[in-house]
Amino acid sequence: MKRVSSLNIDAATNIPAETLGTMYVTMLKIRKFEERDGKEVKMNNISIKDYYRMWRARGIRLPIQYFFQNHLFDIINGTDTHFRLEKKDYKEQPEGFESGVLYMSSLTREVKKSLRWIERRVGKSFYDFQFFDLGCGKGKAIIIYSQMYGKNPNHRAIGAEYYKPLADIAEKNLKITNRSELCRVYHADARLFHKFRTSEKVILYVYNPFAEDVFSDILESCISIEVYLIYTDPVHQDLVQNKGFKLLYEKKGFFPNTTVFIYKKELSEIIK
Repeated sequence: MKRVSSLNIDAATNIPAETLGTMYVTMLKIRKFEERDGKEVKMNNISIKDYYRMWRARGIRLPIQYFFQNHLFDIINGTDTHFRLEKKDYKEQPEGFESGVLYMSSLTREVKKSLRWIERRVGKSFYDFQFFDLGCGKGKAIIIYSQMYGKNPNHRAIGAEYYKPLADIAEKNLKITNRSELCRVYHADARLFHKFRTSEKVILYVYNPFAEDVFSDILESCISIEVYLIYTDPVHQDLVQNKGFKLLYEKKGFFPNTTVFIYKKELSEIIK
């Protein structure tokens, strides 16, 4: 605990000392557990030194956010979602590789807040909407959705991921969290999500997973259905609005993954 105090973290960021203490003690417990098992001192692919490097590079907000909104999800659920995978580390180049973006885990808080916002807006019809995570990576968003709503939705939550090793990890995470009956991950191009659609009402979740060409095709394919679009790190926001989607909710954060826009497209709107 002396290291945390010496950095004067809580005074500099107004973060309660007990919050920082919880984070630090949890990391130490994991470290001791893995040392007893004779493993390398790593916490689901990340070490205490990695947190220190985050702090040095981007300030204290990044490691605090990463722990509570990414790493802690895996600690609680026993899953593998939080560690990012850059395209240069792919073992093979899937079809459409040029239009893909690196994998990064969504923030637990932002996924939940976005879903609750839509739920409040649509009321009882919320369960008629089918949830899709396009470019789902390791499946965190559909797991969160399923944990929040259980068996209440009338349609299965679907993830689509074009890189098979990530899709395989997502499937494993669904099994670990007992979500396999309620969710499904397909190793597929996100543009093919209509093949797995069972509702005329959908919620599309995207965390800036692909380039403009793929995103444009997806948006154009939504002409005959009612869509809510949750867009994290909205790099192509002009494209979305040009395709007939209306911005309903805007939350700009300190980091790109804390910036979330929610759009809506009615059935009657014409895509330009």
